[in-house]
Amino acid sequence: MYSEIVFQDRWIFYKHLFCKNSSKAFTKFNNLEAYTLMYNFRGDKKHLVEGNRYLINPGDMLITKPNEAFTRFVSLHDDSEYGVFIFMRSVIKQFDPKYLLLDKLDNREPGEANMLRFPDEIRNYVEFAIKSIDRNKDDYHKRLLIYATLLQLLEVIAHTEAIRIDPEPCEHREILAYINQDISLPHTNQSLAKHFFMSESQFRRVFKQITGSTLTDYLNAKRVNCARQLIRTGTKAKDAAQAVGFNQYISFYNANKKLYVSTPSGEHPTEGNDPLLDNGFYGNTLDVQSYLSR
Repeated sequence: MYSEIVFQDRWIFYKHLFCKNSSKAFTKFNNLEAYTLMYNFRGDKKHLVEGNRYLINPGDMLITKPNEAFTRFVSLHDDSEYGVFIFMRSVIKQFDPKYLLLDKLDNREPGEANMLRFPDEIRNYVEFAIKSIDRNKDDYHKRLLIYATLLQLLEVIAHTEAIRIDPEPCEHREILAYINQDISLPHTNQSLAKHFFMSESQFRRVFKQITGSTLTDYLNAKRVNCARQLIRTGTKAKDAAQAVGFNQYISFYNANKKLYVSTPSGEHPTEGNDPLLDNGFYGNTLDVQSYLSR
């Protein structure tokens, strides 16, 4: 038995999934340019966030910020239920122009303090708020409740003394710290293996263990998100691609299309220097195509 409720507009994606006694299991690497709140109703789930392992129990919430890489290891052999909100920063601008509600999400080192555990009374409130969304059938009222619930959750995170669950660090996590010091450097499996005194095959295996991804996919996702942010602030696409480490513009073009399959319709001034600009690929809207495969 499998069911889900999904809603998406230009700025927010919401899903409430329930699965009972399924034979399915999946692993999915994500590196979104959006924030994520995932509340676990039932079933244990494992997440790997920037080299740290988290075991998410019922009642726990996983939080991630833009460009924070994470891999979901989900086994659906037992009952599983969770609700997830994925949203752009601009969602709360009208309500909170100083973005104070995002402080606890933003002011963390990548992979640190990603899991929250609330007191029972707050946990009951969170579950009631999320499940209230599903009682509305028409999209208009569902959308209102989704936005209202997201703001309530951010308020809870910002002002409740939730327990922050320490992760289990992966061995060799220092590799990611070294890479993220400057993602524009020409990192390769060979060069990094040499730097960390490993064989190339050993490095590939270790990197997969600490990220759930290959080095190429990890770097491309990081670089694409950074380039898209530069483009939004007025940098020409070709200059942005070069600044984050793409030696050829076509490499950036292809990596962007692979990560962001759909074409957001956000407005952006076209300067004639990039065909992707004409199609709105860098608009300040939400694209969670990579997440939709569960």
